Amino acid sequence: MAYLSKNMVLFRNSARSAFNLDDVLGKSFKGTINCDCYSSYFAFIKNLTDSVLHLLRDYIFCYDCPSAEVHRYGEKCILILKELFVEYRAYMAIPDKTSPEAEEIFARLLKLKEKITEATFDAPPGSKKPKALAKRFQDYGEYYFTFLFDLYVEPTNNAVLSESFIYPNVLFNYRIL
Repeated sequence: MAYLSKNMVLFRNSARSAFNLDDVLGKSFKGTINCDCYSSYFAFIKNLTDSVLHLLRDYIFCYDCPSAEVHRYGEKCILILKELFVEYRAYMAIPDKTSPEAEEIFARLLKLKEKITEATFDAPPGSKKPKALAKRFQDYGEYYFTFLFDLYVEPTNNAVLSESFIYPNVLFNYRIL
């Protein structure tokens, strides 16, 4: 299954490999791939982004954990991410991204990006899921924030034609952002 337009290509394939990406996009593709940061994609291209909702899903998993320490970790990360989205919405509402107001908000966004990075790395000792999340964030963390630096990239994969279009039976939607 594939959908092609001037600005977007959506496809679903039973195999997840760089070879399939080459077939669909071509070896000269220069765009950004919104994916789940499956390691095979890195063999194809370095310009990736991951949906912040994938990150949020993992924070919520920690928040729902019976361990009080892991719960606090998840809660802290969720609150910072929520704050980041409040600032992001304010930034996107400003038409002139070179205005002093936009630059001030963007500076706050960068600080919040660092804050969420630090909070993610501050995983409770001996906790399996937060440690795995911190490791994945160490490897792929920058890809969650591509949307801050490229206005054509959305922070989530909830666009009208998106992963939810390709996988209509898979729905994960938390309305806390």
